[in-house]
Amino acid sequence: MRFNLNLLGYEFALNVDCREKRTEYVAGYTNRCKDGKYCIFLDYDNSKLEWIRAELRHLQHAFLLSDFYVFQSSKDSYHAVCFDKVTLQKYIQILKNSSVDVNYIYVPLHYGKKIWSLRLTDKNNLPVKHIGLMKGGLTEREQSSPHAKLINTLFKLNIKLKNPDNLKDLIICRYRI
Repeated sequence: MRFNLNLLGYEFALNVDCREKRTEYVAGYTNRCKDGKYCIFLDYDNSKLEWIRAELRHLQHAFLLSDFYVFQSSKDSYHAVCFDKVTLQKYIQILKNSSVDVNYIYVPLHYGKKIWSLRLTDKNNLPVKHIGLMKGGLTEREQSSPHAKLINTLFKLNIKLKNPDNLKDLIICRYRI
């Protein structure tokens, strides 16, 4: 809903958005590393898996990225995680070259703490499931040990990093959906 008010030679506009209050909480993990760099998190909603795979291959070639681990988060929604660590500027560049939801790119930049998260726990009784690996090229970048350890533990994978950073801490979050 939009309200306009003309007063003293100025036009005031107010946009109002109304939606049902979210009450369900989920747990997630964030992509910011303790050294200030970022793992590559991509969150695709209402997307075809074939399109995502093609896009991940393009991003791997364009940005010289290693493997992407692909997860189904709900029907036609997916997460892709690459453990390569990049600067904030490079991460934003990767996001802008992807087809993730524009809100996924800009909300943390403008209203958050410049931290992106992906859900780990069930949503509407649907778990996040590991569904594949997109092999990438060799990387010279450091890779996040805590992110790989978490994914290894939760999804019982056997991830071996080429250039582990050997850091220990990871930021876990809880938020409403």
